[in-house]
Amino acid sequence: MKKHINIAIVAMCAALSAEAATPEARDVARAEILKGVQSIDVGGGALPGPLILMGDDAFPLAECRNYDGSCAFAAAGAFHGQGRAVYLSHPAYLDSRPFQRDTAAFLKQSVQWVAAGKAKAKVAVLRSGSVVNAFKELGVADVARIESANGLKGFDVLVGSGFQKDEVPVILDFVKRGGGLIGAGLGWGFLYYNPDACFAEEFVDNRLMAPMGVLMGDVGTSRIDGAFPTSCDKIPSGTYADDALALAIKGVFASSGERKQVTKTLTHLVNSLPGDVRPDVNAKLMELASRPEASAVPSPDKPVGTESVFARLAITARKNAWQAEPEKIWPADPAAAVYPGLVKPGTPSIKRTVSVDLAIPRWHSTGVFAPAGQALTVTLGKEALKLGLRVRVGSTADDLSGCDEWRRAPLVTVELPLVKETTTFATPFGGLVYIVVPDGA
Repeated sequence: MKKHINIAIVAMCAALSAEAATPEARDVARAEILKGVQSIDVGGGALPGPLILMGDDAFPLAECRNYDGSCAFAAAGAFHGQGRAVYLSHPAYLDSRPFQRDTAAFLKQSVQWVAAGKAKAKVAVLRSGSVVNAFKELGVADVARIESANGLKGFDVLVGSGFQKDEVPVILDFVKRGGGLIGAGLGWGFLYYNPDACFAEEFVDNRLMAPMGVLMGDVGTSRIDGAFPTSCDKIPSGTYADDALALAIKGVFASSGERKQVTKTLTHLVNSLPGDVRPDVNAKLMELASRPEASAVPSPDKPVGTESVFARLAITARKNAWQAEPEKIWPADPAAAVYPGLVKPGTPSIKRTVSVDLAIPRWHSTGVFAPAGQALTVTLGKEALKLGLRVRVGSTADDLSGCDEWRRAPLVTVELPLVKETTTFATPFGGLVYIVVPDGA
């Protein structure tokens, strides 16, 4: 027997911090980690993400290319307090055997560097037996698995990925006090499994690494000649976040290529930096996003491309703010008029009860269109609160943030869990309204 549920919808038509690392200290660190290392790679079909570096404590160890040809980094090192860290742009670097290119030497020398030269450093691996075995094969003698960062006592180095939010302060304190960290993550992989997450606020690795000057973007990258070279001696102007910010604030670019690089770096930055981690950097980004040039609205006739530094920053900043708090009453976005379109003034609001067949998972159309910036209320009975139902506004699921050209706002849809009898919110774009049924409801 099919089971249905009725849903009513109303639509309105540092105490231990050391001084910043000197250029000389960064050069010495690079030399120690990269001795004899020409390139690294994860091999196979693995697709690392781009790293963005800011501040004086972080330094590049390998470079990559964004899909538009602009530059980013595939690996980075950093000083933090009394400790050191190396961060890689894909977890497969840690245990993808046989190690590709010079990756084995790179990892072994990274352990030696973050351990500050300790001859018999004790290495803890976070929740991964395969990484324990891989590091033993590298010749790391004293290595053991731990189940959480709370088990770091007595260890000199932590190796891991898949960090949890409550582990961030523990690991930061461990590094500040002189510990070593070798971490790895994958931003686009996080979004694949958490498509409705606000990346800047919820990707835990960036909360861990941003205080060290390293951030990961939420897209993939391209190899250079089949690998990720470690030379990093011809990095284009505007690749480092501080450099890009300075050029954007000045507003004068040496070439269209430099402007494109600045746009990509700052878009990655605003899309990845948690709002409460580096308020000084966020303040600069918001100032840029408030300039008159930032008011451009993407459309098929006037697309916003990679040369539109300020407009892309403003659009991305609005997207992040909305995605971080989608349950609020958001005003209509200027780009809503382009897509999905605005409702004619005076269109009456409606109240509709819809019947949803719980035997059929995924999207169920309600036949309702929620106007941009106007309240949508969804009401359901107590018996339905544990079913895992969600409300979705908008039928266009693609996020175009990584595209070179925006002919509409890059993200126009949202989903919210229905965990209260009455849920009221408004989206900046509006759109068709669906009830989303999980498998097994």
